[in-house]
Amino acid sequence: MKIRVVKALICLVVLLSAYGCSEQRVQEKISIPPGSLVITNGTIIDGTGASPIQDGIIVIQDDQIKFIGQNQDFSIPPEAEVVDALGGTIMPGIIDAHVHSTSDPAVRRDFLTAGVTAVCDLGSPLVDMRQFEQETFGQDLVARGLKAGPILTAPGGLPDAVLHANLNYEVASPDEAREAVEELLDWGADFLKVYLHQENEGFVYPMLREDELSAIVEEAHERETLVRTHVTYISLLDMAISTGVDVIDHIPIHAPQSGPDRLDEAKLIGLLESEDPVQVFFEDLFPRYEAQLEKMADAGIVMVPTLDRPFGKLFQAPNPSQEEKITLDIILAIVQRFYDFGGIVGLGTDFNIGTNMNAGMPIGEMEMLHAAGLTRLEVIEAATRHSAYACGHEDQLGTIEPGKVADVITVDGDPLEDLQVMSRVILVIKGGKIAHSDR
Repeated sequence: MKIRVVKALICLVVLLSAYGCSEQRVQEKISIPPGSLVITNGTIIDGTGASPIQDGIIVIQDDQIKFIGQNQDFSIPPEAEVVDALGGTIMPGIIDAHVHSTSDPAVRRDFLTAGVTAVCDLGSPLVDMRQFEQETFGQDLVARGLKAGPILTAPGGLPDAVLHANLNYEVASPDEAREAVEELLDWGADFLKVYLHQENEGFVYPMLREDELSAIVEEAHERETLVRTHVTYISLLDMAISTGVDVIDHIPIHAPQSGPDRLDEAKLIGLLESEDPVQVFFEDLFPRYEAQLEKMADAGIVMVPTLDRPFGKLFQAPNPSQEEKITLDIILAIVQRFYDFGGIVGLGTDFNIGTNMNAGMPIGEMEMLHAAGLTRLEVIEAATRHSAYACGHEDQLGTIEPGKVADVITVDGDPLEDLQVMSRVILVIKGGKIAHSDR
């Protein structure tokens, strides 16, 4: 009897020891490779839309993210370079998915120090495309310059018919369109931009035909390249959708001043006098618009609405007129309905030299997207993951995940409580290197 008891006790000790060893193995910490750059003591918003990681840690090796998780699960060697996020928020670098005039590295340095690690330039002369490859301004790193190069349009078409800035790449047939795609990609275009716009201040200009746009999209897709389309006229959405473009830039809000799609004056008056002008806009003025937005969403077409530049002052106005308030309500409702249909929204400011916009953190655009119905977490996803996709680099940029390029920023505070926190950038890392530190 005593022998059986002793054996039972021995077995129990062995089992408990095995359990303890198993528990020790489970709790064994991940060893961080020596020489890594480690960011600790912050909440991680990874850009995927997932819930934040409290007490987070990011491990960077060379130019890539190696590990991400909670600090308690890692063992940091003395040889690692450790950066303290000071209890703030760690997130992917912001990507401004729609800018102009950013080939100059000095401009991109201003973006980078503000926490914008990449900009996507939607129209520049062919001779400026090589300048985007410059990664420094003096000794300082600058934001990545992703670019479309010249804008594909019809001979004599907009935008250069008005701007005269060498921005057009004009094509007059499907064959020329395909050749243009090939040449622009050979020049290093990261994506392509086409211009669907005919009217300007009462004048009508040539515009790409549908067969030419189709040829552009087909050739670009064969080369695994996105096609982005300037569309501000609602009547041109069908052409953009049917040809398979990937991104709609700006808010389609205008109606032609002449022709069958011209707005009826009485309906416009009815809109202004209505108790529910947004509903009148969708039901009476543009009864097909919601179906178009839903079709865009179903097709996976991204919208980069660029709200701040044309409507930012109106958004911030303390006492807007009734007409201004209606305009703003309709603009925000377009974004909200597209998003409610499951549409993907990216963030772009339409920054350009000579406007009243500064090269920097796009807080105004973020606030307007939030007002359009996106949560603050969704706004950050729009400014990172979705913008990376709209710029053709979602496989490398836009989220904090193992294997992604280490473009990371930290901000002082919680942007999920207040987006204004995004103006308080305390650390910028580009490609695994500390590019700016404000501490």
